[in-house]
Amino acid sequence: MIKTIIFDLDGTLIESLSSIVNSMNFLLEKEGFPIYSSDEYKMFLGDGVTRLVERSFPEIRSDKLQYYIKEYINIYTNSWREKTIPFEGICQMLKEFQESNINMFILSNKRDDLTKLQTGELFSDINFLDVRGAVEGIPNKPVPDTAIQMLNLNKLSPKETIFIGDSGVDIQTAVSGGMISGGVLWGFRSREELIENGAEFLFETPSEIIRTVLEANG
Repeated sequence: MIKTIIFDLDGTLIESLSSIVNSMNFLLEKEGFPIYSSDEYKMFLGDGVTRLVERSFPEIRSDKLQYYIKEYINIYTNSWREKTIPFEGICQMLKEFQESNINMFILSNKRDDLTKLQTGELFSDINFLDVRGAVEGIPNKPVPDTAIQMLNLNKLSPKETIFIGDSGVDIQTAVSGGMISGGVLWGFRSREELIENGAEFLFETPSEIIRTVLEANG
């Protein structure tokens, strides 16, 4: 039985790659560095903004890291609405789960304030039990502590929870937290990465997620 779903955000529920690419390339060009393609950025993402900046700036000086992070966040915060949208079928999927009384959460390695902001604006009619992003001093995914804490606070079982994301980081989070693992194939990373990290389910469309979860519940 699957009573609960924890979703990743970027690459799973929302198409945010274009906004991320445009924001970071704008900063790179402004600072006199070469830019990257969308496919290259797919390999930079998934571990939070600090790792994104470190991977984007070659041989970054430690004294410039915080400056670049702040600049990127400012650019992205002011521009993400131009291109970021839910993937096709996501809103319908979430509504169906809500009507079926499936517990839903979001856990992202994106900054907590941006995670909450984007969720609130893009999914204003969906009642997630909890939405969390990266907070300084708290380990990011794949450490499962935050996911388990969210479940415990709502008296829900990891064994009846599927963690759904688009990267090996998400699958590792599920596996190490004793949850069912599901990988989406429309996100940032490959089928091979999801399989290598132990994905129990692979989904090509949101409708496949609906079918899998509802069939598991009889």
